[in-house]
Amino acid sequence: MDKTPDICPHTLTNKNLLALPIKMKNLLSLAVLTIQFGCGQSQQQANAKTVTTMEPAQHETYDTTKFNTNDRKTLAAFYTRRSIFDQYVSEHKSNLFTCPGCGYPTLEQRGSYEICDVCKWEDDGQDEKDAHKVMSGPNHELSLTANRLQIGQVLANKADSLKSAVNLDPAYVLQALLLHKKKQEAIAQKMNGTEKPNDPLWQAWAESTKVLHIALCRR
Repeated sequence: MDKTPDICPHTLTNKNLLALPIKMKNLLSLAVLTIQFGCGQSQQQANAKTVTTMEPAQHETYDTTKFNTNDRKTLAAFYTRRSIFDQYVSEHKSNLFTCPGCGYPTLEQRGSYEICDVCKWEDDGQDEKDAHKVMSGPNHELSLTANRLQIGQVLANKADSLKSAVNLDPAYVLQALLLHKKKQEAIAQKMNGTEKPNDPLWQAWAESTKVLHIALCRR
């Protein structure tokens, strides 16, 4: 009996998405039809009732009162990093944008749900004005602030283990990001959309991110 393959959503590329099997596409179509039918029933029921005003969605907020000294240091490093790369891409008229989750110039456009190669934040347009909010979108229960702390600590720990420091030289970092992109594109070319999470190709994909983190922490 056929089984719909397990897909790791945070590591899919456009090429992988195109490779989704027909069965999965059919299931997605069925889900859409089911939702539409359900919405039609709900609409009929709603028309028979008094219309009420919908309350705006309430979002959880990251508790910044729990920040410790290390958290403040990590966030300060993020703002410094993002400022450096924002200035560089502006001065060089680059077509890249810095990721709001880690500060690295990894995005080709903003708000297009592109997944950052460094921190895996999926860019849904959230940024500084609502960084503390948990929007429960593609990044689930993670706020931007929490993401910044997580990746910041990962990089700091990696740099410490290498007895080095996070590299902020734009030319070096862009070269490291380009090499990483080429590696992942080569892996993606070998995928057909049926790989399980423990498939060697997914393992190679995850390993390439670890290699990138090491490269970003060398001087």
